[in-house]
Amino acid sequence: MHYLPRAGCLAFSLLATATPAQSPVPPDSLQRLVDLDGLPLLTPDVTCRQFASTDPSGRGEDHGHFLRRDGKTAVLAEMEGPGVIVRLWSANAQGRLRVFFDGEQEPRIDGPFQDLFTGKMPPFCEPIATHKSGGWISYFPIAYQKSCRVEVAELENPAALYYQCQYLTYPAGTPMRTFTTELPQDERIALGTALQAWRNPARLPRQVAGLRELGATWEIPAGQTKVVTWEGPATLASLNLTVAKANAASLRGLLLEIATDDTAPTIRAPLGDFFATGFGPTNTDGLLLGWRGDTGYCHLPMPFHKSMQLRLRNTTNTTQQIGISALANPGEPNTKAGTLHAEFRSTDQVGAELYEFASIRGPGKYVGITQAMQGVGDLWYLEGNEEFYVDGEQRPSILGTGSEDFYNGGWYWDQGTFSLPMHGLGEKAEWTTNRTTPWRMQMMDAVPFTKGLVARIEHGSRNEVRDAYYSSVVYWYGPPQPVREVRDEELRQPRLWALRPKGSIPASELRWDASPAVTWKTWEELTTTHRGLDRPLFQAFPVSYVQRDQPAVDARLAVLTSGSEPRRYKAHFTVPFADSFQLEVLAYHTNALVDTQIDGEGVRGLRKRSDDFLLSLIESPDPETITRLPIALTAGEHEITFQVAANARRTPAIDSLRLVPGARYIRTWWIAPPLAANAGGTVEDVMPAEATWLAADFDPAGRGWKQVTSGGDGIDLNHHVSSQAPMLAYLMVFVHSPNARTSHALLGSDDGVRVWANGALVWSHALHRPMTPDQDQFDVPLQAGWNRLLVKVKNDDGGYGVMLRLADPDHALKFAFAPEGR
Repeated sequence: MHYLPRAGCLAFSLLATATPAQSPVPPDSLQRLVDLDGLPLLTPDVTCRQFASTDPSGRGEDHGHFLRRDGKTAVLAEMEGPGVIVRLWSANAQGRLRVFFDGEQEPRIDGPFQDLFTGKMPPFCEPIATHKSGGWISYFPIAYQKSCRVEVAELENPAALYYQCQYLTYPAGTPMRTFTTELPQDERIALGTALQAWRNPARLPRQVAGLRELGATWEIPAGQTKVVTWEGPATLASLNLTVAKANAASLRGLLLEIATDDTAPTIRAPLGDFFATGFGPTNTDGLLLGWRGDTGYCHLPMPFHKSMQLRLRNTTNTTQQIGISALANPGEPNTKAGTLHAEFRSTDQVGAELYEFASIRGPGKYVGITQAMQGVGDLWYLEGNEEFYVDGEQRPSILGTGSEDFYNGGWYWDQGTFSLPMHGLGEKAEWTTNRTTPWRMQMMDAVPFTKGLVARIEHGSRNEVRDAYYSSVVYWYGPPQPVREVRDEELRQPRLWALRPKGSIPASELRWDASPAVTWKTWEELTTTHRGLDRPLFQAFPVSYVQRDQPAVDARLAVLTSGSEPRRYKAHFTVPFADSFQLEVLAYHTNALVDTQIDGEGVRGLRKRSDDFLLSLIESPDPETITRLPIALTAGEHEITFQVAANARRTPAIDSLRLVPGARYIRTWWIAPPLAANAGGTVEDVMPAEATWLAADFDPAGRGWKQVTSGGDGIDLNHHVSSQAPMLAYLMVFVHSPNARTSHALLGSDDGVRVWANGALVWSHALHRPMTPDQDQFDVPLQAGWNRLLVKVKNDDGGYGVMLRLADPDHALKFAFAPEGR
């Protein structure tokens, strides 16, 4: 190897030393788990398909669909051989897994489904088969010569099961050793080798003998490009790129391009997205790619015959210091090897159509994807299913059950971020920026195609979420073809949403005094990092989407300019009911606000929320939320005053004001024994026992009711009553008031609900919904002394709960299991 400086580039020459040809790894061997050499080889005679629990029509649920069902036994998949199950996934593995081979009457795999993923069913073992962040996943190859049937028996609730079974089918006559739990000696050795690699994934290529080391160090000024050329023939086995000051801006603003054999670039992607860190550095330890500290590594083999040229363009506004190191295997690549492609795509506000992350013509092999996704209100966009159309097929041969399921997780990755050899999640920010960065490499489950591949994914159930930001890098092997160019505007982080929380009063709806007059600007005019929402946001957990069919909202901020003397800006707002409220103001440049008053009195305790997502997850401190500790306000009009410092260096702006009720949730309850609901009925059906329970002298303690104290704001009735449906729950609490009053109630429930106060019905709402706080609001008359509240909740299916609080401006109400003195 020698160094040949050129104008604007560096060149490295690799001597074409002959390397002995390797025999292909058999498709039934555990060696496939670490067969990097075989990854670039095109296999046009092999197909990859998937069975899943999704309604194939696309109109039903993503769970509970099977090939057929016999009572509590469901057939998940049936395949003709020779073939290999290369991936088995579930979000809620349950029942007894049974796998039958080659027409045999007795299953060779037979045991609790969960045991397959927890090391209790040898030879399946971690991390090849594991459970992580909601996903039960196995990559252990399950081969069969003639046929295979996968079923789950002893299912308590078959309709709830989520599953995916991905398999490869080989040409007739391909030798295949049908799976056995007792592995032959050579496969036990192969398993040991695979486990060593999977447990130390970043080190794999360095274990290969004969690799040559390459390297370079660059200082790339803003707007400049550096180039390095490696002359072949060779295969790049590992590529490592180090960024001295890695952050979200530098990793998105550095554009990586790689071209082989004098063709247009087959790899074009921002550096961070290429290494699965689309929103900034997150540690990832994958077998094929990852990021550690300030360095990204890629172990996807990159064959080339004549030369490989790597270009790095710096589109940031600062000089970037870059280190490059690579390991190359000299010699002619395998004649069946394709060229590595990596294509970046992005779209801000995805619209009504599925997000397409791959549209490839010609033969090839799809081997993985990294994504960066940003929602608006929450993670509802993860309800989208992936669709793979291979070789022009009209119906997708791979149809998924949800976005996080495609990435081998489950339940919106309920345990948060993680990294495994073949998949992971670098970032999860729910209820804040709503950003996720999942990735999945497909080695054993790579998808071959001969004519082309179209791969796309929904964003939300039936594409309800149309305002999300999606970007991706897709990796595949095939004959060299140029990938799409990356526009400069794509090399910037997407703007964050400056969301007004539900119940906020926009600045434009406050009644401002004429003098001094406010001026008006949007978030986009005030800052380069955020944007406002110009349509209402529908949020009823777990569903969230922008209501594009509704009238536009005024997203402007009231700008409070300063002068040579302090200025006081006054606005008026209406309080709908009396309570002790926490006041929140979403604002920009709040440091210029030196005093705030409510109704002419100073607001003590006004402070920034240090835990607010807009403060903690962006480099700039703007926008900000300022809060006031609970303050008692009567129903009716009130005034808020903002004082701006004289000659302030920054100009503050007010986006919105929100009054957060300070009422306490009721957590002490009596709960009646479970009572089955009428089939097809509603919560308003009158049950015979209600007359007794509504009587003034009814004592729940003597009638078999149980005492429950909830640890949270709501009470989980699936746990405390029954998870069966349809079901009715009755709850009772005693409330003491020092005087007769009308208290405003705020209630959330799943599903329908009725409320009685002292035997009189005060609220009834028959509906089907998930529970969120304060969905229903109504008045409750209370008498002086002790009062009794009876709450009835109906469970239609799934979630089951209730949360109730009573407005209490003077903190006078007391809640108990029983009146004092009883």
